[in-house]
Amino acid sequence: MSLGPTTSPTLLERIASGDDVGFSEFERRYSSMITSLGHLYRLDDRECAELVQEILLIFFRKGDRFRFDPKRGKFRTYLGKVIHDSASDIRRRRPVGSSGLPPETEDPAPTPDETADRVLLQMMCDDAMEQLLAHLRERVSPDTYRIFEHYVLKQHSPSELLDGESIGRNRIYKVKQRCLELLRRESREMRRNDPELRFYFD
Repeated sequence: MSLGPTTSPTLLERIASGDDVGFSEFERRYSSMITSLGHLYRLDDRECAELVQEILLIFFRKGDRFRFDPKRGKFRTYLGKVIHDSASDIRRRRPVGSSGLPPETEDPAPTPDETADRVLLQMMCDDAMEQLLAHLRERVSPDTYRIFEHYVLKQHSPSELLDGESIGRNRIYKVKQRCLELLRRESREMRRNDPELRFYFD
């Protein structure tokens, strides 16, 4: 099997190219990222839940579909800015005296700070890797993926048995090269939209 015209693009590719992305898919994929960044911006659990809802409303208030305009720049930068601004608004709405910091020092920056951007980039890389592996699993045989997962992803020694079976080094090498080729081909497409994405096989 090989990646061809029928390959379904990853969510990040679809967002970056302006394709429609549904509410439930966006929520499932990004809620945990938004919550993590909310904690980074010193929101409590209740405020993080509020942040997630606000971000979803921002993206979907004009309907139940979201389209990102790539002319705005990288989706990661756009998402980070929206999260930062919403988190700042939530902190500003806190009752007076609810925070130990003076109001003027609570807002870290007018744009997403470097720490938040690094965290969001790592989350995006992890998410993209998860999508790449899911696509790979769909495109190779179960046996091929099982070998790749055991000897490449989990880094077991070629001398170790796989479910009681001895796998030859030549076969492991061929599986590794084939799978990495597929992953690299698709990751190149992802990086057209965000060149800073990095993966373990780079």
